[in-house]
Amino acid sequence: MNRIRIYYLLSAVVGENEDRIRQTLAEKEISAAQRHKIRGNMLLALGSAYLKKRFVGDGIKISPLGKPYADGVFFSVSHCEGMVGIALSEENEVGLDIESNAAACEETACYCCTEDEINSGVPPLELFTAKESLGKAEGGGLRAGPKKIPALPPEGRLEYRNGVYYRHAFRIPPYSVSVTQRESDFYVEGEYINEL
Repeated sequence: MNRIRIYYLLSAVVGENEDRIRQTLAEKEISAAQRHKIRGNMLLALGSAYLKKRFVGDGIKISPLGKPYADGVFFSVSHCEGMVGIALSEENEVGLDIESNAAACEETACYCCTEDEINSGVPPLELFTAKESLGKAEGGGLRAGPKKIPALPPEGRLEYRNGVYYRHAFRIPPYSVSVTQRESDFYVEGEYINEL
């Protein structure tokens, strides 16, 4: 069983270290972050760029489906309301989703979940993160249509689009996290970055 490492960075830490983070980034990364009008979103974008730079480097490319990738490491980035995270695997494609707004996920459940998923008893927040992480691991995101991406089971082995995936879900209150990897099961090691 291989390991997936997840590094979490709170937007408060990004704000405290904003000048230092900006010094590590290319001008296009800074400009992309500054397009966000809301400061919290701008900090999450800076944090995302910083994590990619720190753990993946400069060799990031974009697949035809729009998935970022790099030679030698598989990665996925997710952010929401105050936190950004990056999942890293040396084995296979990986997808990470972090969500905290349960009310928003309940509202979107009607358009992104099947009746069986809605009636499964699994909270909408967990259903949504499961779909997002699988879509990211597969490479197409939610483009296939959210209802076509299986949220069940939120844990364990599943088959999707002629591939085998393994998914694990857990909570870091108030966040719900889902990680999916292609072809092999895994365990997760997580770490908060408090100092840059």
